[in-house]
Amino acid sequence: AHVAIAPYERLPDGAIRPGEAKDLGETPVADLALPAGSYLLTFDAPGYTPVRYPVLLARGAQLELGLE
Repeated sequence: AHVAIAPYERLPDGAIRPGEAKDLGETPVADLALPAGSYLLTFDAPGYTPVRYPVLLARGAQLELGLE
């Protein structure tokens, strides 16, 4: 699957939305260092509905995901 990540950002009116997405390429994605915060992961594979997966990363946290 192809994966992209977008940090959530707060707008001046207080609304929160995903910011500009960064292309991470094909899975698996390994050894990606990110600052603590909220992110939206988007997984896309031919023949499947795209999956949007919000995550909250705490400082020093490690995350391992498996999607079927």
